[in-house]
Amino acid sequence: MKTITLLRHADTISREEYRLKNKSDKSDIFRPLSKLGKIQSKYIARLASKFLECDLIVCSPAKRTRQTLKPLGKIWSKKKIIFYEDIAPDCGLDGYMNLMQEALCKQAQHILIIGHEPDLSRFGAYLSAGCSV
Repeated sequence: MKTITLLRHADTISREEYRLKNKSDKSDIFRPLSKLGKIQSKYIARLASKFLECDLIVCSPAKRTRQTLKPLGKIWSKKKIIFYEDIAPDCGLDGYMNLMQEALCKQAQHILIIGHEPDLSRFGAYLSAGCSV
């Protein structure tokens, strides 16, 4: 049986704070984790290493998801990690559906997906409704 674990990125700085600090590039894809988020990501990694099994990690290309992944990558350095453009912020359900059609996802038995709300919740609702991917 395939197991899919959904993880929203850790806490970020606010959009307003990011826009004020970054005059040149205001793209939300570059918005980083907050200090709290960096602590959370380390805690997530410790818990995941003890309680989560995965053979594939899929991460959004956004800075905050990559920062959330970083401590996990150190613990699971031998795991297959891919960055998937289709699950960038505001991708909608289609981005996650496209991901599940990729050969690596079809082959993997335990997948960890690091992404964004509200799309992760929509994908989770789709999966929990008994729909197969």
